[in-house]
Amino acid sequence: MGEHNENCLVNTTLKSIDSICRSYVRFWNRTQRKVDVIWMNYEGNRVKYKTLHPHKFVDVNTFVTHPWIFWDSNTHDQMVVHGQKVFQPKPWDQDIPPNLPRQPFRRNIFITLPDTLLFSVCNMSAKKRTYNEAFLKMSFTSIIHISVVKPQCVVCGKVLSHESMKPNKLKVHFESLHSQLVDKNLDYFKRKEASLKASRLDSTGHFARQNKVALEDSYRIALKIAQTKKSHTIGEDLVKPCILEATKAILEEQQTH
Repeated sequence: MGEHNENCLVNTTLKSIDSICRSYVRFWNRTQRKVDVIWMNYEGNRVKYKTLHPHKFVDVNTFVTHPWIFWDSNTHDQMVVHGQKVFQPKPWDQDIPPNLPRQPFRRNIFITLPDTLLFSVCNMSAKKRTYNEAFLKMSFTSIIHISVVKPQCVVCGKVLSHESMKPNKLKVHFESLHSQLVDKNLDYFKRKEASLKASRLDSTGHFARQNKVALEDSYRIALKIAQTKKSHTIGEDLVKPCILEATKAILEEQQTH
């Protein structure tokens, strides 16, 4: 089922190239603004896929060489994903730890304000704390929540406040709750981090995994659309309503018999 990553092209352009390597993503709007999710098509033209309201998400079946950008619906201020203005999808099976089942996996992608706009919103009033890789030895990785980086424990999953991104506060949590792990090496916490990121909870408290069959079917539809080099929005605007209408008609007919 999984693609071989070495066969997946790396796209450095602002247009889609092919539809070979699958990527399942869930775009989250972690800002207080309405954000346009925009696909760069095969000609390099911008195609608006959807407008996301604050703290909403949309599931997209895309491909490794399909770039995406995001901007404020009103001002066209550009948003970022992990600090980058352009999102280049990864193969769906990349970074899945070997101890987890290799089944279709939808990756959470968080759209946030760039630092310049974030500082403007905060009026430079709060000190920005940054994540340090040394924190992992104290069981902490990082997570972005509503445009703010916060520490998350890889052992119990607890997310602390941004203000807690300090060694002494992280150490208190680690030594008071996970003292039995103080002698574990860094590789242990790296494995814990990988497992956490592969099954990180979304905002509803459910794993961001989808039914395997449904996800595979939705991919096949996305592949057909991509092979015709048509816009991704056809799936949302045409195919999905047709499927819903057909399913409704079938169920109604079954109920009458």
